Amino acid sequence: MRRVVDAPDMLARIHFNVPDANLRNFLVSVFRSMPQIIYLFRDDSDLATTGFNNWKNACSRLEQHENSINHKNCPIQIQDINQTKERVDSRLMNQIDGGKNYWKNILLRIVAVVRSFALRGLPFRGDNELIGSSKNGNFLMSLELISEFDPFLAQHINKFGNAGRGSTPYLSSTVFEEVISIMAEKVNKYSVDEIKRRKYFSIIVDSTPDITAELFDVVNDLIKRYGLDWFNCRGQSYDNANNMSGSYSGLQAPVKEINNLIYFVPCAEHSLNLVGTHAVDSSK
Repeated sequence: MRRVVDAPDMLARIHFNVPDANLRNFLVSVFRSMPQIIYLFRDDSDLATTGFNNWKNACSRLEQHENSINHKNCPIQIQDINQTKERVDSRLMNQIDGGKNYWKNILLRIVAVVRSFALRGLPFRGDNELIGSSKNGNFLMSLELISEFDPFLAQHINKFGNAGRGSTPYLSSTVFEEVISIMAEKVNKYSVDEIKRRKYFSIIVDSTPDITAELFDVVNDLIKRYGLDWFNCRGQSYDNANNMSGSYSGLQAPVKEINNLIYFVPCAEHSLNLVGTHAVDSSK
């Protein structure tokens, strides 16, 4: 009598040969059509031939099999099978690998353009996102320019340009915004890791119309999110607006309540701008 026991993983359709109610033999005959699996038991032991019923010593017997030369050679043999050109799915795998390489090369070009623009603070968008338009923005303009000297990119643009919704040609604003976000996360992580290595840090916050309490909550949330410690902070610098630099009602007040070693230093550039503004006003 033979029955099949279902188990949670794909290898678990295990056959048990049951000549009587008290004897169960583990067989691998079900795996004969799967050479990658049968290699796991490819030896002359009872695991691969007559079956196994010594369940009392199953752990030690399986451990003995795992330490055998045949079993240790299995990963190499399986790898050879996977790399052979005779695989039934070899053409499919080649097609998948070709697709991966294609989109990888497209993304390399996209990321290079995005990185160059981001480093220089240049705008990406235009009035539209149409290939061939004189108002499609710097991002698409740059890709069009590169494509004049890059046949691979030119072919991609000719095939997927202006494809509209429902396609993924990696030429839209959605893509470069996602790339910018990924770059920003990397930059933030690098900066935070460097701060943690050096231990001490200062904060600079640009001017904002938010009230002091809300602004402090935002700054405090950022400090916690990046795993920084207020007690390692040694300086704070803002513009000269009252909600920022005010000794009692500005942002510097709640920050100093946490750590009185966080000294406030007015932003030199904002102060210089105020000097210039007042100098011009007084000369009128």
